[in-house]
Formats: sequence, structure tokens, C-alpha cells
Amino acid sequence: MQKGWLKRYWPIVVHELTKLHIRDEHGEIVLFKPNAQQWRVLGYINQQIQARQPVYMIVLKNRKVGVSTLVLGIIYVICKLSANTGANMLSATADLTSMLTDIIKIFKEHDPKMKIPGAFEKDNTEQLTWPAPHGSQIRYTTAGAKIGVRGPTPQLALLSELGQVVDAKEALSGIMGAVPKNNPDTMVFIESTAQGASGEFYERWVSAIKRHREEPGRVDGLFPVFLGFHEDEKCRADMPLGYEWGDSTEKERELRRSEE
Repeated sequence: MQKGWLKRYWPIVVHELTKLHIRDEHGEIVLFKPNAQQWRVLGYINQQIQARQPVYMIVLKNRKVGVSTLVLGIIYVICKLSANTGANMLSATADLTSMLTDIIKIFKEHDPKMKIPGAFEKDNTEQLTWPAPHGSQIRYTTAGAKIGVRGPTPQLALLSELGQVVDAKEALSGIMGAVPKNNPDTMVFIESTAQGASGEFYERWVSAIKRHREEPGRVDGLFPVFLGFHEDEKCRADMPLGYEWGDSTEKERELRRSEE
């Protein structure tokens, strides 16, 4: 990827995202239409890009919000448009790796420009590689396994469900150590559902939140994004008629004070 490519072509990347296809909750193949949470993530990404900062993002998410789908879409589109771009996708389990590679499989199978013979040099369970001279590559790895595929230096990375990774510190160190530092074309996404108040993801999340609160407005460094169930319209319901709220418990009052 040429220096400055991401800032120059980011609007095109976002536009191309809406041409991708995904499998919806009903099992149907449909055009990708980002939901409200996904648009919010895109907005935060844009803030870091416009500030000429590397995109470093940590996302604490609810299930089925589509963060992985969005990030894989970004990675696929950038690798498709930008020559000699490397990307690493590392997930917590083999089953999750299979699920995520299936998302990319749908992207390419429903991409008219990628249906022609020879569109990819290699397309298997370890990698998706475009032929020379384009030469971009997406590598798939499960935590604990060694990356056995050679290719371009990765500038894009997704670490999915870090909270479930046994040796999360080592996995994260491997991902962060592989990408170029202080490069505005670098993108690293760390995401997980909540897995308890301990572990590498938890510690990174707490550190990012603390920094964000102490220095509001800063967009450099690891940017924290929380996507709760309450933001998902499918997880909402109207209050029963005549419902009355009870008194708050001491624990609820303590949590409320900690957020003030």
C-alpha cells in the first residue's frame, strides 16, 4: 500500500463496502447495509484517518452486532483496491476462524470482478492471495497456531474475540509487532464480547477507557468503542403499561457514581 493511500481513498472504501454481500440472520444472501453500530465504528475510524493517525481500535461488543463483518469487509475492499497490501486475521478458535473465512468467501463469490478465472493466485483455508503484480494477501490464523504463509508485510489486522484467547498477551504482541508503527495506513482492530473482569482484553480495555476519559478528544492510540445490547433495536422492548421503577440497589448506585 502506498503511503497516504488510506486517507486518499477512504471514501471509496466506504462506498465499496455497500456493494458487498453478506448472509443475514435469516440465512439469505443480501447486500451489506451497515447498521447504526457499524456506521458509528466507521465514524470513529474516519476520525483517526483524518487526523493522519494509525487506526488502532478496541471494541467491546454485544453478540451479532456485525463488527467482524464490517472489519473483514474493510480488509477485503482495501486488499482488492490497493496493491501489495498484507492483512492478518487472527481468531480465538478454529470454529470462529471458519465462520470468519466464510464471510470473506461470500464477499468474493458475489463480487463480479472476482468471478473471472485467475482472479486469485491462492484461495484456501490459510490465505486469499491476489496474483502478481497486485499481490495483496489476507492470511487466516487461529490463536496458538503459527502463521505459515509468507506474503506482504501486514498493514491491516483483525484480532477477533481476544477475551477468549488463552495466551492473549502473546497473540496480541504478535499482531501488534507485525504491523508498521506510526504509519497512517496501518489498521488494527481488537474486538471481543465481555469475558469477565480479568485478562489481556480486559486490561487493554480499561487502560484505553481511562486514557480516553482523562484526555477526551484525543483520537491517537488505542481507541475504545463500546457497543451494548441497549443500542440494538432488536434487543429493545416497550415498557409494560403502568410499570413502576423500584428503588436502586446500592450496587446500582455505585455503578452510576463511577460513570459520573
